[in-house]
Formats: sequence, C-alpha cells, structure tokens
Amino acid sequence: MSKNNKKSGVAASRFISATFSVLETIAPPLAKKLAVRLFFKPMRFKAPSKEQEAAKTASLKHYEFEGSQLPVHIWGKGKKVLLMHGWAGRGTQMGFVAQELANNGFQAIAFDAPGHGTDENDTHLLKFRDAVVKVNQEFGPFKLAVGHSLGCVAVFNAINAGVPIEKMVSISSPSSTERVIKDFCRLVGAGKVAAKGIAQHLQKHYVDDIEAFSGLRNVASVNAKGLVIHDEDDYEVPVDNGKEIHQAWEGSELHLTKGLGHRRPLKDKDVKAITVSFLKK
Repeated sequence: MSKNNKKSGVAASRFISATFSVLETIAPPLAKKLAVRLFFKPMRFKAPSKEQEAAKTASLKHYEFEGSQLPVHIWGKGKKVLLMHGWAGRGTQMGFVAQELANNGFQAIAFDAPGHGTDENDTHLLKFRDAVVKVNQEFGPFKLAVGHSLGCVAVFNAINAGVPIEKMVSISSPSSTERVIKDFCRLVGAGKVAAKGIAQHLQKHYVDDIEAFSGLRNVASVNAKGLVIHDEDDYEVPVDNGKEIHQAWEGSELHLTKGLGHRRPLKDKDVKAITVSFLKK
C-alpha cells in the first residue's frame, strides 16, 4: 500500500471507529446496520506502481459474473495455477507470486473477485467461491492453487464444490467465521453490538450455522496437499488462524514467517521460493 493510501486508510479507520463508539452507545440498531454494510463492501485502494508493472507482464481476458465482465490476468505457460486474492484485494495483487511461477514453468491465472476491481457491487464469501468455480470452468481445470486471506477460504469451499485442486498454498488465511467477525470489528473499532449484528445478518440471510463455510470446517474435508504460510506479526489475521488451519488440514505443512504482516508475504522472495518449491515437488 502506498503512503497516501496508508494515510487515507488510517483517517478513514479513525472516523469509522469514532462512529461505532457513538452508535453502539446511543443507537445500537444503526451500529449493527453500519457494521453489516461495511462487512459486505470492501474498501478500495489504488494499486502500487510495482503491482501495476507486474500486471503489464500478463495477458488480459475476462469472465462474466452476474452481468459484470471481470478481468482475468494470465502469466506464463505451463501447468496452470489458480491465484485467489483476499478481501479488498484484486487479481494483480497476486502478480509478484504469478511472475515467480511463470519464471518457473507454470501458467499463473489471477482474477478479480466479484465486488472488487472495477465491479462495485456488494459481495461475500459465497460469491468468491462461485467465481472460483466459474473461472475453473472457463480457464481451468486447475489442479494447483495459491490463495491469500479470504481467498484461501473461497478456494477451500470451491474444492468441496468440485474444483479439482490437488495441491494448494494457503497464505494468511482466516480460520473460523467467528474469528473473521471478531477481527473485522477490531480493525474498524467496533464492539460486541456490531459483531452480534453481523452474525445475526449471516444467520438470517445465508445459513443458521455461520461456521458452515469457514476455513476450518471446509479444509477439514479437503483432500488436496497443503502448505500453510502465516506471519507471526499478522495484525489483520493473527497467526493463531494459520495454526488452526494447519491442524485441521491433514498432512499439511506449516511455514511461519516473521515481520511481514498480512500482505507482504505475497512479495517476499522466500515465500515465493517456498511456494514454487511446494507446487513443483
């Protein structure tokens, strides 16, 4: 994230936190409504220059999802690898990993999830999952995958929906839905009222058991070989999430990093190297 993006993000975060502090005290229904709105609407950040440069090295195609034409970026030639970005991300955010894969004889394919990139619709995990299924049908089949954050959970769900992934690298993945809600509220400065509102919305509109589509629940039935990468200093999705995913994923490998936070693992040379090595062997 650029310095300007960081400054605007910090300012927005402080304003949102102050708003929740007031609303949860004097108007709990409004606090719940705001929390739900933010939970389903990803923030947007301008792509840094190096990410834009990485995007220029890819060929561009599109896939159709609910009336929107969303971009698909393709690097290299060879065995196909699906790359799935996380919440408030975009396909080109996976470009650094994609270039490394392309340099090692793979074809890396990354796409914008619904509600991301140029698509300004609201979105949620199940749309992520359905987009993975759609892209697999049009550009796959994929037997290899790399996911980041919520993108990992989407791929876990997509595997259980029939996408034939045999080997996957999970980077900075959240574990339970309860944790996702808790960490989201912590990041925006909301409290228990907002968290309860989000959980109630999910139960009313999607599923009674909010863990039904969680990383833990779905990875437990995934047959793909797994490598779990998580940073010990990840503030957005704390490292305990990754450890829980590893414990639930039978036979998976765990690689912990230090000092990279939530998104920098996607640029780190050691993370890229271990990702390529795992997918090759």
